[in-house]
Order: sequence, then structure tokens, then C-alpha cells
Amino acid sequence: MPNRPSCHPIRVRRSVAAVLAAALATGACTSFDYELLRKHVLPTDENGRIVDVESGRALADDDVDALIRDLLQEAQAGATAQARTSGRRELLIHIHGGLNPATASLATAQAALRRMQDDPHAPHAIFIIWPSGAFSTWSDHLLRVRQGVRWPQAPGWATAPFILVSDLASSIAAAPRTLLFQWALDARVAAKVAFDVDLDRALADEEPLARAAQDAGYHVRRGEYRRGFWAQTSRFFSYWLSQPPKVVFQLLFLNGMGQGAFQVMLQRTRHLFHGPDEYGLSHDERDDPAAAAAHVAGQKKRLHAFFDALAAVTCADGDAHGCWEITLVGHSMGAIVINEVLSTYPDLPVKNIVYMAPACPVRDAQKVIVPYLLRHRRARFFLLTLHPIAEADEKFSVLPWYDVVPRGSLLEWVDNWYTAPASEIDRTLGKWLNVIPAIWLFEAVRDRVYIKSFDVGSGGPEKHGDFNGRDFWRPEFWWDESVAR
Repeated sequence: MPNRPSCHPIRVRRSVAAVLAAALATGACTSFDYELLRKHVLPTDENGRIVDVESGRALADDDVDALIRDLLQEAQAGATAQARTSGRRELLIHIHGGLNPATASLATAQAALRRMQDDPHAPHAIFIIWPSGAFSTWSDHLLRVRQGVRWPQAPGWATAPFILVSDLASSIAAAPRTLLFQWALDARVAAKVAFDVDLDRALADEEPLARAAQDAGYHVRRGEYRRGFWAQTSRFFSYWLSQPPKVVFQLLFLNGMGQGAFQVMLQRTRHLFHGPDEYGLSHDERDDPAAAAAHVAGQKKRLHAFFDALAAVTCADGDAHGCWEITLVGHSMGAIVINEVLSTYPDLPVKNIVYMAPACPVRDAQKVIVPYLLRHRRARFFLLTLHPIAEADEKFSVLPWYDVVPRGSLLEWVDNWYTAPASEIDRTLGKWLNVIPAIWLFEAVRDRVYIKSFDVGSGGPEKHGDFNGRDFWRPEFWWDESVAR
């Protein structure tokens, strides 16, 4: 099948307001190789239904079964071919994070697949795509979703003005707190970079805690900060000279609208397994006993159909050589989806769990990751983070005008504005400053947990969105030392 060009909006990873502005910009065109994508991509829609990769049309149950069967047959063939040269049969499943439109995620998957084709050691890969674009999630929040329930179109649109006014009012009301957190974050970065002064406990604690963890036998690698003085000085002045538009942005968009979009993204991670149609019957279905029976049985075809099929063809831990070695890779909110997989399929034998800047709370490591590692003695967990200064000082550079959006990665935004963590353990797992103080959570499995923050200024990821552009399938990316495959 020939490549077909497909135009999609500028890829946006972080803010709702930025998407509204970027949507006015000229779109970029990507030529999609649908023949390649059909062999490696499992796409879904906003309700979690599995769809056709080219048309986006939701598939009937029989077509879903055929798609999953074809994907696993391709995986079997790819793993068999790999085994002839390396002796290993590897399958990597990648799940991207939030604030990525479906077409942008397809483009990222296609680019990664082409890089993997040039890597003789790359495993066979399946990419799970879910629509998490900022504009679509915010519009769902505005027009359809009310208290976690998807309303019909007419009442949703009729109540949209109330939601919009409430969002704007809550953003303005929260402005003092928003600005306080933002300026505190920036003061912390400036003091650390310019004077090596730690203005808060987390920065003061992280280096001695990392050394103590290493001494205690934990696999911990702390990145180095190598950005030059003049580069950092220019970033400092750029930040303060652009304060007026930053304040306007915070007043109008950061809290109400951003929080609403983030909640819809969370909802869509849940819909990947159980969608809105599983929580009620349509008017026609109410008089259909078969429909009611299907509802009670929960027989809708979503991601569980894929993992049911995968579990059926995967060898258990300790079986003979020739079984798949499964690696799960989750970026940002993709880690939330993988947590659901590990909780729902505790017997699925996964060798490597790789979280790249995960947006799930630290608490999930205690509730999901550690129990899974205790159950599967061959499994390993790799947690990759940005350097803490890069995390706090990330610039948003999609817009044609530069540095007008508050600094900080998506995880900083989640911790400070999109959620209200009740305690330290409820903050995001993917931040170095959050996970190192909680290193004790991994005490029982420390020999199979690897925590790494990347250097700044040496070519590693320096922004939240950089991870998917790297060779995330290579063990050398997960850990600097020699890691047995």
C-alpha cells in the first residue's frame, strides 16, 4: 500500500491554551505508511474503542479480533526472525502519554519504527495509540463530560457556558496561589544554578539521599547539570522579561481549563479498558435482553481483548527457552495505563517495565510495581527521569513567540496545578525530587529497580517530551552500565 499524506495540527504536549493558539497555525503534513502501521499499531478512540488505523472508524467485535490476531501473528514472525540472529524473542509494547493528538502519536510511532528497522538489536514493537490531544480533551471537558459522565450532546452544549465561566473564575480566583507556586519554582532554579543554594528541602536532600541509596545497594544514577553559564543566564533574563504574558496565561488558563483537560485525559486512560457504553444502555438496548446480558458480562472489545489474547499465547515465568521476553514502555500518562495492565493481568510475564517520566503518583509504585516484582522474580523496573533542574526549568517552545508560558515540565504542572496531592507520596513518580526521598518503597526489590536521571547539556532528554524521540527500546538507554538483555 502506498504512503498517503495526512495533515495534522502542530504537535502540542502541555497546555490547553497553547493548543488554542497553535491550532491557528499552519498544520504540518505527514506521509503515513499504513501498511507498516497496521503491523505495529493498536489505535483507539476517545471512548477506548479499538479503531481502524487509517479511517479512525470504530471496529466491530469480529474486526477487533482479526486486528489483534494479525498484530500477534506479526509479533510472532518478528520475534522468530529476531531469534535467528540474537537468540531472543522480544516484544516491546509502547504506550504514549497525554497531550498528544492521535495523528501526532501515529507520526511518532512511525518515526520510531523506522529507526528500529535500522537497529539489528531492536525488538518487535506494538504501539498503543490513544487520543490525548489537549484541544480534544479540553473540548470534551467543556462540551460533554460532567463529573466523570459523558452527557448527550444537547445538554452538554447547553451547559457549556456554565463550565467556561466556572473555569475562568476558578483560574482567576486561584491566581495568587498559582503565581506563588510558579515564582517559588523559578526562585529555586535560579538560586541553585547561579549560586548553588538550595532553597527547599527537596533540593538539599536529593544528592545525599542518592549517595546513601547507592551505598545501600540501590541502582541509582544521578544526572549532571552541564548547561553553560551564558546559556543559563539567557534563560534567566528571558523568563523575567516575559513575565506579563506569563501572568495573563496563568490567570486565564492554567487552573480551570488545564485541570479540566487533564481530568478528561485521566478518564480516557480508564476508557481504554472500560468505556462509557459499558456503564449504561441505549434506549433501544433497554428492551433487548441480549444487550443487557452483554452489559452484565462486560463483553466490550477494548484493550483487555488485546491483553487477554497476549496472555493466552505468552509463556509463563520459568518456561522453556523460546518464550517472549516482554518489555512494557510507558511515557508520562502511559504509565497509568501500564499500571492498569499490571493490576489486571498480574500473571502476565513481563521482563522489563520501563517508565519514562511517569505521571502516575509515587503511591502506585507501592501498590502496583513492587507487588508485581515480588510476584515475578525475573522482572525488572526502570524509572527514567529528567534532571531536577531541567524538570523545573523546561521551556515551552511550540508557539512562534518564545517563553511566554510558565516554566516547568508537565509533571511540575500536574503536581502544582492540575492536581492537589494530599501528601508527598501522591506527587508524580516521574520526578527525581519525588522518587528519591521515597526510595525506601523499593527496599524489598532493590536489586531489580533502576532509577536514572539524565544529564543536562550532553544530548540526553532535557524536556518531558524528549523521551519518545530517543532509542527507548535499547537497554543502554534505560541504564548506563551493561544491562543483560
